[in-house]
This record gives sequence, structure tokens and C-alpha cells, in this order.
Amino acid sequence: MIVRARRLLDRGLGAGLLAGLTAALGMMALRFAVGAPSLQELISEKLLAYLSPQAFEFLLEQFWSLGKTFAVLGVTAALTASGGVLGLAYGWSRDRLPPWVPVSGGARLLTGLSLGLILWALTSMVLVPLLGGGVWGNKVPGGAGGFSLVTFLSTGLYGVLLVWLMPKKQPELVPTETGMTRRAFLGRAVTWMVILGAAGFGIRALASSAARMAGSTVSVRDAGAIPPEITPNDRFYHVSKNFVDPEVNGATWKLQVDGIVDSPYTLTLEELRAVPAVEQTVTLECISNLVGGDLISNARWKGVPLRALLERAGLQPGVVRVTFRSADGYTESIPLEEAMRPEVMVAYEMNGVPLPSDHGYPARIIYPNHFGMKGPKWLKQIATTDDAGVRGYWERQGWDDWAEVLTTSQVLAPADGIQVPIGATLVGGLAFSGAKGISRVEFSDDGGRTWLPARLKPALSPYSWAFWTTEWKPAAPGRHRLAVRTYAADGAPQEQQPHDAAPSGATGYHIVDVVVLPSAT
Repeated sequence: MIVRARRLLDRGLGAGLLAGLTAALGMMALRFAVGAPSLQELISEKLLAYLSPQAFEFLLEQFWSLGKTFAVLGVTAALTASGGVLGLAYGWSRDRLPPWVPVSGGARLLTGLSLGLILWALTSMVLVPLLGGGVWGNKVPGGAGGFSLVTFLSTGLYGVLLVWLMPKKQPELVPTETGMTRRAFLGRAVTWMVILGAAGFGIRALASSAARMAGSTVSVRDAGAIPPEITPNDRFYHVSKNFVDPEVNGATWKLQVDGIVDSPYTLTLEELRAVPAVEQTVTLECISNLVGGDLISNARWKGVPLRALLERAGLQPGVVRVTFRSADGYTESIPLEEAMRPEVMVAYEMNGVPLPSDHGYPARIIYPNHFGMKGPKWLKQIATTDDAGVRGYWERQGWDDWAEVLTTSQVLAPADGIQVPIGATLVGGLAFSGAKGISRVEFSDDGGRTWLPARLKPALSPYSWAFWTTEWKPAAPGRHRLAVRTYAADGAPQEQQPHDAAPSGATGYHIVDVVVLPSAT
């Protein structure tokens, strides 16, 4: 077994694996240097498209945003293994075609570059189109130029390293003295400098991205405390399909408005800001938010009614839906009658400042009463269509197209698992029902067997969450299960039956366990 493995390594597997790993990690380093998506990201996103909502929710619960990093690491490992297989293939062909086997350093370099060029062409003309990136990457978000450069340099690096690291077919005839020649030493030194440099920068890029992802989804609240009614921008939840979110240049950004319209046009950010604006307070919630989860936040948004932009273009008969496309390739669509509602807006400010990059700078859609997936960030195109069946990125993977927020409530104070004294304790949390509004909230300290009314503070807007509080005086020490339920403005109760988030949002009562301590003696 060991002898067979050694033979495989000597026949090109080892060189292919090392060259493949170096090229894959180098690709990640180049990705951050150039600012273009990597091949790993295209493959990961394609694989994500085959995940059911239930599988996606499971991965989300287990790994959260780091799941994207693990996916990219997995694809990097697969590319490394593919490099090993190609190394074996190259070793096999080299042993059977002795006339063109390179001997001198210059010939080997030329051979490696040629192999890299062939790999780049095959990748760009076969693999990338299969991944949805178009021929030569012409459909890759951010444009083909940066992506092609990253891919070209990475495949070139692989080809050169593969040929350079490949064990020689026969011993050199020139050196007669024992030991390594100066030329051989310098060649190996340069090779390992390239390998270690590419690997180091690639690992650093992956680690940096993982660290950003670990901190990208921030809690809207401190444990055991009721948050402010307006969520600070740096505490607003952040969810994205991307391994790395796009950085859009507002100075060169343009919003395209077209489709089945009389007069297609584009707007710069300055021109968008010149359109009469509106402001409104809207709570956003991720459709993946679990019962009691923190993927829900509230902000004051400023922007332009979507209806005004569509009317300026002139809607033609037959339009049934409005589609959106973002700088990261994300797509979404909503019915025309919904797009014409006055509260649907193209926002460019959040809590009085320009949209932060994480939240869609320079412009995003705010679609009140619907989950956050329906409000694309980094917006670059608005189009009308007569295709009633067109669906967005997540809907094509099985998530609900209507995606209306559900009536929900949470216990935020005290925190789950905390110990409290037997005296009076303030209990409170949030309630949210989108445009349906909230009529009342009820509280239970026995897991839902009995209920008492709670005080409800009026919401800041028809599309904002509301906060509830009550003074709780536990009758006895011990473990208590605090629960909450709410009712929409029309009296419809919150759904009690627990249900996972996929595909239309999680349901069920939020319950926390609290231990009441006996009074000191």
C-alpha cells in the first residue's frame, strides 16, 4: 500500500496536489487583491442552488455564516484533488511522449505556461459556463475582466509548478559532483518561495474572510435587555449569500430602469437623490429567523418610491412583475401591483446616513411587510416583465415567493437560563406582524398554561415592531417557563404550532427558562 502510494506520488500525484493547493490558495489571495469572485465562489454558489430550504436551514443552524467559508474550503480541497489527478495525467503522458519532455529550465517554464493556458481556456469555455458564469466569465458579477485575470494567473501558476515539481524521468547527465548544484538550489528556493507565498496569502485571505463572516451577523440586542426601537446600523442584522460582499463605487454606480417600458433610462446616485424622497420606519426580518432569533432589526429608511421610477419609464401593457438585479448577481421579483404600492422604495439612506456597504450601498429595495430576501441590496437594475413565472434567487431554491412576514413575538428580558430573585422582575420583549399590526400581547410564566395581559407600547410605524413589558412577581422559587403570544390588529392569533423556517418562516411560541432564587435568609 505504501509502495503504491509512493509510486503515485512519484508519477505526478504529489506534484499535482502541491501545485493544485498552491494555485487554489493563490486564487483566493488574487481574489481579494483584484476584487473579483473566485472560481471557488462560483462552484460553491452553484452547489448551494441544489440545496433544499430544509438542508439550507440545517446548515444555517449548525454553522451559520461560517458555512460559506466551509463551502469554499471544501471546494478548495476538491480543486486540490483535481490538481493531483491532472498531475497523474501529465506524468503519464510525459512518460509516453519523450520527444517533447522538457529538460532545461526554460523549456519546462514554457511547457508549464502552455499547460496553464490550456487549463484557463478549458475552464473559461466549459466549466465557467456550466456554473452560470457565461463564456469567459461574461456573466460573472463584477464583470469578466477581473475574474478572467484571477483564473488566468491561477491556472498559469498551477501549470508552471506542476512541470517544475514533477519528478524527473531520468537523471541529469551534467552534474558529476555530489550534492545539489547552485542552479538547482536557486530553482528550488524560488519554487518554494512561490508556494509558501501563495499559500500564506491564500490562507490569510480565507482566515480574514472567515473572521468577517463570524462577526458579520451581529445581535440586535444584548442578552437580557430590550433593544432600542431603532437599531443602530452597526447592530442591524446582516445576511448575504456571498462569500465576500461587493464593494460598489457610488461615484460610478448607475441604476438601470428598463424592461417592457416606453423610455428606459439610467440614474446616477446623485440623480437618484434628486428625486423627491420619502422616509419611513420599517422592520426587516430574515425568512431564516428562528423563533426567538435575532435576525430582525428596525431602521429609518430614506429613498424614492419605486412607483415613481416605474412611472417615469412608462409601463407598457402586459407587465405583470418587476424584477431586480444586484451587483453580486442576486435576483428578485415581485408582482407589479405590489411594486406600485407607495411604501415600496429604493432606499439610499439608513438611519440618517448613506447605506452602509453591508446593507446595500448605494441603493437597495425596502419592501415592507415582507421578509428581507425580497429587498435586494447593491441594486443595479430594475426591469419590468410579462413573465408571471419569473422568480428570484432564493425562490428558485424552494423558498416562498410571497414571503410575507408572520405574526411573531419574543421574550427578550430576562435572558434564557438566567437566575432572578423572587421579588418583582421586569419582563418584556418584542412583537411584530408587519402591516397587520399588533392589537395585544399576553404573557405566561407556566409555559403557556395560563396567560396574563402585557403592556404594549405603540409601534413607530405601521411596518415596525412594537415592544411589550409586564411586571412579573413569581409566586414561588424554582424553574419557571416564560412564554409570550401576540395577536394581529384584526384579532388573529399568532401561530402556536412550531414549524421550521423553511420555506415560509418559523412559527411557534417563544419560551425561555428562568430560575427564581429564594429570598435571602
